[in-house]
Amino acid sequence: MAATATLGATVARLVSPPAADLGPHVGIILGFPPAAAVFTWVGNLGNPPAPPAAAGPDA
Repeated sequence: MAATATLGATVARLVSPPAADLGPHVGIILGFPPAAAVFTWVGNLGNPPAPPAAAGPDA
């Protein structure tokens, strides 16, 4: 998230200096979904998914 916030601030500063204050906020908003995906992926590395449950009484 910090990388996208920095990138957002840099791009906003290049495009419009008065909009430079919005850059980190936009970067954080855009960076949150990829950061959450990476945290979820890393957190599940040692936890394989559970096997499917039995279908019925004959299983």
